[in-house]
Amino acid sequence: MKNLINKIWGSICYWRESAVLFPASIILLLGGIYGINLLTGRPILDSPDVLVGLLYNCVGVVFVIMLTGFTKPLLFDDIDTTNPKTPLGRCILDSLETVFLLLFFAYLVVMR
Repeated sequence: MKNLINKIWGSICYWRESAVLFPASIILLLGGIYGINLLTGRPILDSPDVLVGLLYNCVGVVFVIMLTGFTKPLLFDDIDTTNPKTPLGRCILDSLETVFLLLFFAYLVVMR
């Protein structure tokens, strides 16, 4: 049983973009729906077009983040930016690569 739990935990740690981001975004969406109802007194569930648009945009953003997380280690060399011995220039280049992939996939998925 402990071996199975270690395998599941290893899978979650390896695919953390999809294992953590998607459930967290669903929880935040539900919290936003109930928060709007609490703050304004108007239930957002009365207008389904707002909900459909919100879910459509959320799925697109989650998909862009997951694509970036999956393709960055394949296209560019993966470095440990938490290591203090890593040069600052390499950390900046790594950040620019991530921003480029986020913008590229956002253009392809969300903005079209």
